[in-house]
Amino acid sequence: MVNHLKGFLYLAVVCSVFLFSSCKIDLGDSDGTSSGTLPSQPGDNPTIPDNPIAVQQVSVLISGTITDRNGQPLDVNALVNISSVDRDGNQIDRKSVNASSGQFASQITLTSGGGSVVISASADGYNTGITTVEYASPAELDGTKLSVVLDSVITAVIPVDSITIMSDGKKLVRFGIYRDADGRTSVVTGKEIVSMGVGDKQPVVDLSIPLNALSADVSSIQISYRDYQPSNPDDFQSFPGSLEEGGRELISFGFDYMEITDPQTGQNPFATGDITAQLVAGEYVRIFRRVDCNQIQKIKSLLGTLDMLPDKNGVQFEFWAFDFESGRWLRAGYGTFVSSSVIDYNTTIWDYIILNGCSLDPNSVYSCESNKVIVDENQICENGTGYVVISVTNPLLDWKNLDYIRPAAETVGCDIYLRDDAGNPVSTRVTFYPDSNCVSSEVTYSSADEGKAVIESIKLCDDTSGKLYYWNPFEKRRVYAGEIILSGTCSKSIEIENPYKCQVEGRVLYRDNGDPAENMVVGVNSLEQGGTVYGTTDSQGRYSINVPCGEDLELFVSNSGWIQYRFSVNNTVESTELQDDGKQSTLRDILIADFPPEGSAWIMTRYVKKGNDAVAQLMAWDIEGNLPVRYKMSIYDSNNNEVDSTTGTVNENYDVVTENIGTTSLSPGTYQVIFKLVDSRYTGDITQLSQEVTTVNAGYFTVYEGNPAPVITLFRINPSRVSSAGQQVDVYGTAYDIEGEDITGSSIEYSCYDNAGSQIESGSIDATALIQRGEMEFTIPDNQDIKECNLTWVVTDSSGQTSTSSRTVYVENLPPYVSLFTENGIVPAGTPSVTVESYIWDPEDDPYTCKWYINGAETQHTDCQQIEVDLTGYQDGALITVELEVTDSKGNVSRKDVKIYYGGKADVDITIQ
Repeated sequence: MVNHLKGFLYLAVVCSVFLFSSCKIDLGDSDGTSSGTLPSQPGDNPTIPDNPIAVQQVSVLISGTITDRNGQPLDVNALVNISSVDRDGNQIDRKSVNASSGQFASQITLTSGGGSVVISASADGYNTGITTVEYASPAELDGTKLSVVLDSVITAVIPVDSITIMSDGKKLVRFGIYRDADGRTSVVTGKEIVSMGVGDKQPVVDLSIPLNALSADVSSIQISYRDYQPSNPDDFQSFPGSLEEGGRELISFGFDYMEITDPQTGQNPFATGDITAQLVAGEYVRIFRRVDCNQIQKIKSLLGTLDMLPDKNGVQFEFWAFDFESGRWLRAGYGTFVSSSVIDYNTTIWDYIILNGCSLDPNSVYSCESNKVIVDENQICENGTGYVVISVTNPLLDWKNLDYIRPAAETVGCDIYLRDDAGNPVSTRVTFYPDSNCVSSEVTYSSADEGKAVIESIKLCDDTSGKLYYWNPFEKRRVYAGEIILSGTCSKSIEIENPYKCQVEGRVLYRDNGDPAENMVVGVNSLEQGGTVYGTTDSQGRYSINVPCGEDLELFVSNSGWIQYRFSVNNTVESTELQDDGKQSTLRDILIADFPPEGSAWIMTRYVKKGNDAVAQLMAWDIEGNLPVRYKMSIYDSNNNEVDSTTGTVNENYDVVTENIGTTSLSPGTYQVIFKLVDSRYTGDITQLSQEVTTVNAGYFTVYEGNPAPVITLFRINPSRVSSAGQQVDVYGTAYDIEGEDITGSSIEYSCYDNAGSQIESGSIDATALIQRGEMEFTIPDNQDIKECNLTWVVTDSSGQTSTSSRTVYVENLPPYVSLFTENGIVPAGTPSVTVESYIWDPEDDPYTCKWYINGAETQHTDCQQIEVDLTGYQDGALITVELEVTDSKGNVSRKDVKIYYGGKADVDITIQ
């Protein structure tokens, strides 16, 4: 798989002063599952397993929406990865789907014993967003709609010749993320940084990397960036890694999303093998960045001091980085706090300060004062802002991201024991809600394996009491278990009545040839008490599931998509059963169809220079586990002619395979990649595909020669509809040049049309702001005849190559929304009157007037809220239609009516409109 250099920039420290007492509990070796065997003869009675709840797998539907930070569904395609993790952290399922117009849906396998679902989404022009949902039972999530929020990111391509020359002649690539006085963020390259005036922009993060640390064939690097603040609660939740390392609490102050890739290949741009490129002895990357002052004060109060190298002049603090590949924290190096945002940290003077510390002699060229090095840590963030120069001395880091905070004192907890009424352990989930903020988490979840759960939290003050709940897996509901106080000795026992004391078993076979269907998920619904229990077939297609005795039940195979049998374990052999002794029922064979494999595929390189490889990836799985999945990958040109193909296999469910597509023989143009999949039961020639197969569209890639036009990765208008001309809309856009050339032209050309489609306004405005900071405002011409405006973003590189992207904003004043309702739609004869009430909402908050009509005749009543309908004079069985007409100030009209039946009994349905 292509290795992207991607993650969060963390400036972190491991606080060794917070050593936690061990609270880990050995939960045993059992996997929590139960099994049973079918009797060889009807009437044999196998023993019912001791564990009344088997941890089984079941497929549920999860869907949702990918939105931006403003809650609007994304108008670009997003890749959504959905992972299912059991209570022990083991991945049991993974699906990848494309979200169109922000919507996604997929079946995902969960465990009956509880776990979590992690949904990550990524799209061009946005960072990767993550949502995690924990569950105690699959029933909690079946049909659940979830949302993942993505933030727009700044994207820029930096040519490697944008370098600065240090005083000793060493070359380095330098770039930074800077913020102007209006809070707008942009990427600034090395040459601009050196020439930038004091106060023009303030640095967020600034990097210097030796030029020869990059691969020799890399001509430019692509930077994607999004800022995070640990003091922001939403950003706090976005922390991707564990907060502990070796029993110590991680403390930090500032982290950022940043991705660095080679824009031509989409791969890591850094050289592989031993890293010899260094700035000074032992230093591989130098970083200058802002820090979160709120977190600085917390860290200082926890540690007592920020100075970890007291023998060096200045304040030096150790930083750590989270390595996403290994999933562990690595020491990055030490940072030196400075008092100014304008520091030329790449000079030989700073080489000396990094190695030796600054000098207290004010006349020295290495003076602490003249080089803005802070020596009194009380002066850090003295003016509300703080900065640090970090020397990365860990060669394993290449370029990673650094940071986080969470104060700690000691760990407290409680052991929770859960048993059924027969004394058997129950696997479920418990939840602890603290009564105060003296524990670190608002809610603490813990899964019980072998009937034992452990609540753990970090104690911040004395009151560690709280309310304990558990999920009853039999009744599928949450139950209050009382108050507990977390401590070093807390324990509580809970007994749960278990109705699942009988057993059902049988076989699942393929309909076409009678072969056993292995790994099929079999579920049993209780038609009386509700709830579902699950089992999985073995290699012989056999299943065995614990069920309630004497209840009406129905069994289904989730893979087959329909309910198969109804039965009851009641000592009576019914039509669906082979035998039933009141404790155990054996059902007749269930025949199912063989479902084809499924898959998801994507293109890693959207633009490829002729001669380089395009890269496609495929994830495939078979719901019945008929592996390996074989595939044929075909390349089609714009005329839908197959120009190349290859075959391969996916050996395990949800494995990802990578295919490199040679472009030497391809002409410049756009190509589509299609994968066709078959499972191991397919007997035909994979290259001929004579039978029905699964088709997966990976997408398109473009082969180019020479100097291509710039690439527009994002162009969006928000809102896309306004109520009147003259209003402003926000325009968002990002673009880059594949070859790393400068973007020299950026403009928005607009054409506005009336209701008849005639152009009545047009023009062009400068859109340099989209290139610099990714957003700007556009004002719709103040012409009340305008019904829509088409905006086209025109981007030109230094070679004169041009790309465009268009969006439309609509000018439309919507009519009011009207709803009518009455509590007396059918009234007995003699009723004097009926009240009809209304609900009116105008999307633009325009004022409006109302008219009421009774059986088509206008009344003199003008109250928009309600009308009292006089029923005097109506005959038994009369139908009375009450209509409300609402007209807003723009002339938009809405009408709604409601019917009233007077006297008798009308054979009708009354609908509230």
